[in-house]
Amino acid sequence: MSQQTLSTGTVEQLFNRHETRPELWIGELQSGRVRQDTVHTTPPVDPVYRDKLVHETGDEIAEAITKLIEKIDAPIEVLTYPRPVSRTDVDTAAVLCHAFHISPHFVDGRAIQADVTDFDERVLQNVLDVAHEKIADSFPDVYNVEVGDLDLDPIATGGPTATCRLVNEDAEELAGVGKVNAEMMEQTYDALTHAREPFVHQLIAEPDGGKNYITSRLAALSSNHTYQGDRGLARLVKEGASEDFGRLFKSIGLTSNYNIDIEDYLHIKYDQQVNGQTAHTVTIRDAMRKRYDTKYQHRRKIEKLKKIVLGHPDFRRLLNGSTGWKQAAEDHGYYGRFWIPPAAISYFTKRYAHYYDIDPWTYSPVREAPEFTPRSVRDIDVKTDWETPGPTVDAEQRHQTDGTDGHLELGDRFMTFARARGDEIGRVEQDGDSLPDQELTTDEDYINTLEKQVDSDVVNVEPEYENKTKPANILTNVERAIAADRHVILVCKSESAADRVYEMLYATYKRLTEHGVKTYQGDAIPEIDGKMLVTAESEST
Repeated sequence: MSQQTLSTGTVEQLFNRHETRPELWIGELQSGRVRQDTVHTTPPVDPVYRDKLVHETGDEIAEAITKLIEKIDAPIEVLTYPRPVSRTDVDTAAVLCHAFHISPHFVDGRAIQADVTDFDERVLQNVLDVAHEKIADSFPDVYNVEVGDLDLDPIATGGPTATCRLVNEDAEELAGVGKVNAEMMEQTYDALTHAREPFVHQLIAEPDGGKNYITSRLAALSSNHTYQGDRGLARLVKEGASEDFGRLFKSIGLTSNYNIDIEDYLHIKYDQQVNGQTAHTVTIRDAMRKRYDTKYQHRRKIEKLKKIVLGHPDFRRLLNGSTGWKQAAEDHGYYGRFWIPPAAISYFTKRYAHYYDIDPWTYSPVREAPEFTPRSVRDIDVKTDWETPGPTVDAEQRHQTDGTDGHLELGDRFMTFARARGDEIGRVEQDGDSLPDQELTTDEDYINTLEKQVDSDVVNVEPEYENKTKPANILTNVERAIAADRHVILVCKSESAADRVYEMLYATYKRLTEHGVKTYQGDAIPEIDGKMLVTAESEST
């Protein structure tokens, strides 16, 4: 075995090189939800100009899309949403806005490279100038037409939610529409604004061969319209969704994912009981299984179809600007991305000016409005440089029993998650007594977050940030809930931590000794009549 002698300086250099090496970390791509270089249209909020807006609705969006497609060979995305007005000098809480985002692949027949060079940046800048000009020419003069970045991250808080998407049945092309009343989107916006519903509507038009592919989605973002799991599916199928704008498009042969006929594959029951509670069952019909499919394969196909009906995957696609659609839906004859004649674009969009006296986003417990940040670009000025109000957080007195910052952050994350799913939950102010961290008020004895019926009006919630290594603390939290005749939810920061906590609750002792059971909280419990006190392994033991 050979030996090597190194100088002190070489050893120090090697040590420092090892110590200063940066750690490898590949993070998530954060820019997918920000629409950069968006052309944003805002109706006037100043009373002088507001009174000059003669018509509150019009076909300007359809006109702008048509002009843009003629000039630029690119998908055109239009997002419509209520934008809060953070000005104290006007009597308006929010206004309905339309934002155009263009993803050019070709300009004047020349392909845009994936790696943007200085030349390509100049070409894209010209595209932005053309887009701003076409949109400004289409809209009423009193509208503020600006360029900036639209961030959809605020609506993503709380995770995916049910999303309604227009669907064409049995064919990929919408043909033979004929002459119909083209007020579908106007009636949709009428209903949404009247109910002060926070929402985002997305329309994507993709030109190809003289026709347009259409993708149209609507996400109603208050907790009243969150459909989760089998209970949400049963409620949606049996009671229908009030935000289902597919009903308005029946006149031209369209429907929505909410109306996909899934009852051929599932037994679904949803009943309102005399005591005000609801009972539901969702089971798979094995009779619809194909001859060569196993039960597992059949179940997987039905689970995919259930997700399509609820529309949670479409919420992620809305955030990312994707037109994707599940192949499983097309296998059943439903197309969420379909052809239309160019002249039919006016059926799917409408300029709609509405002024809110109450900000509709106040009815969303965790989600906030998309944030538009205008910026000056060459000759395009900023016109609505309103300051975006920050979230108002009540300063709470910190008590030593509140736990660490990590413990509080885990609790806050769960409260956000639960509120987004329609549960009422809040922190309990700690005063040194034995109190739970949070309390969740059930919805007629039902926990929406867990899709579970319980027999408690109030449920204790205990975030277990570090307690996976402190079994006695966990058991104390559970005992406190049992003493109050309540259920308890233990929130863990990872699946492995949850598994460890489950093991502690399954067998509430540390180990077996020759003297009896060694508990987490005290001395061994002696045998009683020759038997040890343990949790049953199964119902037969």
